[in-house]
Amino acid sequence: DDLRPKELLVLVVAPSEDRTEEVIRDWADMTSLEHAVVVMPGNRSLARNTGILLAHRYGVEAIALTNVCEPPPSWLENLTRHIGSEFVDVEGGPWVLDTRDRREDAMGLLTQWSLEQMDPEKISALNLVTKTEVFDWVMFDPRLETSEDTDFVKRLFKLLRFKIGYNDRAPVLWRPSTLTMSGATKTYYQF
Repeated sequence: DDLRPKELLVLVVAPSEDRTEEVIRDWADMTSLEHAVVVMPGNRSLARNTGILLAHRYGVEAIALTNVCEPPPSWLENLTRHIGSEFVDVEGGPWVLDTRDRREDAMGLLTQWSLEQMDPEKISALNLVTKTEVFDWVMFDPRLETSEDTDFVKRLFKLLRFKIGYNDRAPVLWRPSTLTMSGATKTYYQF
C-alpha cells in the first residue's frame, strides 16, 4: 500500500492502573516517527503477541520490547543500531534502577539486577530488540501474568539459532512498583 508510512511506530500497551499509557504516549510524541498506541486487554504477553502479529502483518523488520517506567528519547535509536547486521538477530540492553527513596532502592535491588550485575546472558524483554523472524520460532506464553520476559529469553537462548548481542549504550530506566515487603514476597513467588 503506497499510502502506508515507511516508518511507523506501533506501541501496544496492556491495561494498567498507573500512568503507563500516558507515559508511552508522551514518549511516542517526542519521536519524529508516525505512531499509534493500542491498548490491548489482557496481560503483557497478550499485548506483546498482538504487537508482534501486527508487525508481521505489515512487514516490519525489527521489534523493540520494554516494560519499564521510561525509555530515554535515544533508547530506540541506540538499541536498534546493530539489529539487521550479519552479526546480531537479537540485542538486549541494560536497565537502570530509577529510584526516589531508600524504600525504592531496597525493593529495586531485591527484584532486579543492578547495572553492575548485567551481562549478555541476563538480557530480558525489559529491554530488547529482535528481527521479526525470531517470532516465527518463539512467542510470549499467553498463560504467564509475570516473568514472561524471562521465560521468553530462556526459550530464545535454547534455540541456538540466533545471534544474541548486548548493547550497554541503550539503557532504560526502571522504577520499582513493588514497595512493600509483602509485595516483594509476592513478586519473588511469581518469579
